[in-house]
Amino acid sequence: MDKRKLSIKSDQDITVTRNRYGSGYKNKSIFLHEQKKLDPTSRETKQAINEINETYDPDAWLDQFKSKVFEFCSEKNIPTEWVENPGDDITLSLQLRNKYQHIIGARQAGLCLFEIHCCRDSLRQGKHENATTQALRLVQSYSNFLISTLEPTLNKGTHTSKNFKKPAKLTEHELQECFRYFEENKINPDTEIKYTAQKRWELTTKFCSKAFGKEIAPRTLDKKYAKIKNK
Repeated sequence: MDKRKLSIKSDQDITVTRNRYGSGYKNKSIFLHEQKKLDPTSRETKQAINEINETYDPDAWLDQFKSKVFEFCSEKNIPTEWVENPGDDITLSLQLRNKYQHIIGARQAGLCLFEIHCCRDSLRQGKHENATTQALRLVQSYSNFLISTLEPTLNKGTHTSKNFKKPAKLTEHELQECFRYFEENKINPDTEIKYTAQKRWELTTKFCSKAFGKEIAPRTLDKKYAKIKNK
C-alpha cells in the first residue's frame, strides 16, 4: 500500500481516511472513510447496529434517489407541488423527458424517476427479480444524471478543484442553530430509541444543508461543538 496516497488522521477513538491525489499528493478527496472504536456491549453499539440495519430498507433508498430528483427540479424551477401519488411520478417523468428536455439533466432525471416507480411497483407486487433489475437500471440512470449535471463544468477543459464550489464557512448564527438542532434531536421519534452521537451529527449536517445550503462534515461540527463546550 502506498501511504503517500492516503491521508489518515486519528482523534481519540475515531480514524478518518481520505485519498490524496495531484502533484505531490497535496489534494485530498472530498470522500472519506470514518472508523470508530465501539464497545461491543454498549448501548451505542446496539443503536449503531440498528441504524445499519435500517439502511437495508429499499423504500428508504428509493426515497433518497427521488429526493435528489426533486431537489434538481426545485433548482431548475420545475413545479412538483402537484405530485401526490405514484401516477403523478410517471407524469413528471414524462414531462422531464419531453417538456423540459432543453434543461441539462432533465431527461436523465426523468429516467431516474421512471426506474424508481417501476422498482417500487415490483417490490409491492413481490416481483423481487424484476425489482433487482430495475434497481440496477436506476444505478446506471442516476450515474448518467449526475454526469449530465456536471457536464458543462467537465467540458471546460480544466479539471481542477477551481471549477467546483468550495464549502462555504458557517456564520456564528448558523453554527449556533446547528448546535441547537443537535442538542434537541436526541431520540428517534419513531422508535423512541436514543440516537448515537454520530447519528445525531449526521442528521445535523443534513439540517445544515437544507437550512443554509452549506455542506459540512459531521466530524467538523463535532470538533467545533467540543471547543465551545470546553471553554
